[in-house]
Amino acid sequence: MILVNLLETGKEFYQSGRYELYDSGRYERAIEYFDKAKQVIEYVDKHEDKDPIFCQILDDKAVSLNYLGKYKEAEECADEAIGIDGNDAKALAVKAEALNYLGESSNAKICADKAIDISENTDNAYYAWFVKGYALDYDGYHDEAIKCFEEAIKYCPDDAVEAWIAKGIALNYKNSYNEAIRCFVEAIKLGKKNIIARYQDLAYAYLNMSVSLYNLETNKEISKEVREEVSNCLTEAKSYADKSISDLEGNKEKVLFDCCLTEAKSYADKSISENPNDAHAWMIKGASYFKLGYYDMAIQSYDKIIMDINPEFDLAWCLKGYALNYLERYEEALKYFDEAIKINVDNNNADNNNADPDYYMGKGISLNGLEKYDEAIKYFDKAVIESAYQDVVFFLKGVSNYSNHWYIEALDDFGKVSCHASLDGQKHISIGACYYSIGLVEEARNEYKAAIKSNPKLAEAYYNLGVLNNNDGKTDIARKDFENCLGIDRKFTKAKEALEKLDSPSSTSDWFKWWFSNGEGKKVFGIILILSIFALIIFVIATNTYTIYHNQNMASNMDNQSSASQLLGINQNILSSTITGIIIMVGLLIVILVLPSLRRVKVSYIELEPVTIDTKIQQHMDAITSKVKFSMQSF
Repeated sequence: MILVNLLETGKEFYQSGRYELYDSGRYERAIEYFDKAKQVIEYVDKHEDKDPIFCQILDDKAVSLNYLGKYKEAEECADEAIGIDGNDAKALAVKAEALNYLGESSNAKICADKAIDISENTDNAYYAWFVKGYALDYDGYHDEAIKCFEEAIKYCPDDAVEAWIAKGIALNYKNSYNEAIRCFVEAIKLGKKNIIARYQDLAYAYLNMSVSLYNLETNKEISKEVREEVSNCLTEAKSYADKSISDLEGNKEKVLFDCCLTEAKSYADKSISENPNDAHAWMIKGASYFKLGYYDMAIQSYDKIIMDINPEFDLAWCLKGYALNYLERYEEALKYFDEAIKINVDNNNADNNNADPDYYMGKGISLNGLEKYDEAIKYFDKAVIESAYQDVVFFLKGVSNYSNHWYIEALDDFGKVSCHASLDGQKHISIGACYYSIGLVEEARNEYKAAIKSNPKLAEAYYNLGVLNNNDGKTDIARKDFENCLGIDRKFTKAKEALEKLDSPSSTSDWFKWWFSNGEGKKVFGIILILSIFALIIFVIATNTYTIYHNQNMASNMDNQSSASQLLGINQNILSSTITGIIIMVGLLIVILVLPSLRRVKVSYIELEPVTIDTKIQQHMDAITSKVKFSMQSF
């Protein structure tokens, strides 16, 4: 009778843990209940046959550990369940999920396949298909992943919020943004009517829908039907209701983008209010701030995870590093990427001991920002080996090679970016800049035209084309190019300055701007050059003045008139040489300072827009954001 009562107590602990896990999202408390249940059941099992609930306790504890980002512990917990029951489909699926986050997608797919084969209920089959799809998607097999998510949806059509979100993410990777939005809309509809779905799911759906909208807004490809579907999803949102009619008519896609991010943050806040230690809700909140451009606020969200919730959550370290990169705090960012890499490698069982390629990529961007191009290239090389986003890595590596004046190597890197990639337009701009730098002007012109054909909304392409036309003396055509550039981006400062220069030809201050307004390296070198020549002039004057003064004294004290005259003649030569030397040195300084800034001027000095990383990694940040784990429903 005592054992029966103890068994019931253990089951009550287990049910309390499931409530904390699946209904409240309080994962630490759930684990406490599961540990109590496990302890009681273990005692009972010493005296009776092992109760099947023991494996269920381990399964759900592993789910909780995954939520907390403790993937290694989750894997070990799932392994304990599998050791008791090799046909525990849920344990295999949970282990597959942990392996995904530990960078072992191949092993994850093996576990998921086994779970699919032995699943006897719809919940476990849903979970297994979902996890397999996630592993395939991360490895870049987006079509296969979409099929897995569709299989998952078949098993739980009324509860498949996460599968719809995951399918949308896969479609985003394929640049099928309108179809992706329909998936996110479906997830939001299910989430709002399904009492099991939590705020975190809705937050994640809105966050990823913003990714689709960003790309559609950039390329002006959003369909009217999809726009209306998104608007309907936002009808209850205060952020949308507060927008004026003029806002909506001016740029509705941008308004929808901002509102989706605001909704994502709002739902993340609701999830956090229920569970202040929900690391993934904090991640979504941080990602929302990041995409809205509030990088300091994003950093605060990541700091909450790192300092208060789970200091071993490597993705939080990584995302903070990316936010610091956007704030150009590169030295500080390096520390966070190094910590992310260390944690990731420590948690990774792979034989090659490599970290997540996105962490290497972030470190490469930091090093590029610090003008340590050789080191940056090494980390991009590390990233490209494992990355499913090789187009982005090759593009970033090309930027570093270009900045290092290795134009042939940069051309090779940019040439490896797929013509179907979303970076295709930027690729053509970058190739054009390389051609221009090695004197192949017509080839550069063709690349800028190809960039415009690929994406008519690329302001830099119009600007650089205007520079070439200006250099050829075609000022009317150049003016139109600069005006087209400003029509796309009214804040494009260089285009405004170019138009001003066309109206008032090159001023004497161009050399100063070339040296002291365009890059820290040139500024420092220019200052050192000027100071060095002035110091040399002062040294020559001081030395020769002393020599003349010394000779003058010696001549005045000499009895031999011939020797005195000879010394005075030497003084005269020294004086003439000093004046000549000063003129030569000043002339040399003028030539060094002025000629580089004039070497490409035709009508007026207008500088080509250089290749930079800058916002070119925005889309890849969307890919990194999609790694933020979202909630799984009760299985």
